[in-house]
Amino acid sequence: MAAEAYLFNYIIQGFLLLGGIGMLYMSLKNVDWFFTSPHIRNYFYKLNRQQLRYLYAILGGCCIVFAVYFFLETRALLA
Repeated sequence: MAAEAYLFNYIIQGFLLLGGIGMLYMSLKNVDWFFTSPHIRNYFYKLNRQQLRYLYAILGGCCIVFAVYFFLETRALLA
């Protein structure tokens, strides 16, 4: 199958990778607006800021791992 057929997959993988990098960066740099959003506090009101940083670092790492895994699987389909 042609690589053009997997263009949508590559776009989704790119968003997943950028989101993971963004979450990891925000958690490591302790960006204030990322952790003080009222929408975030509605879901994670029991966690303090340090725990939120760990949670977002783990989620960011998982997004990056998933993006790389799906990229490699897509490339294997093309081979």
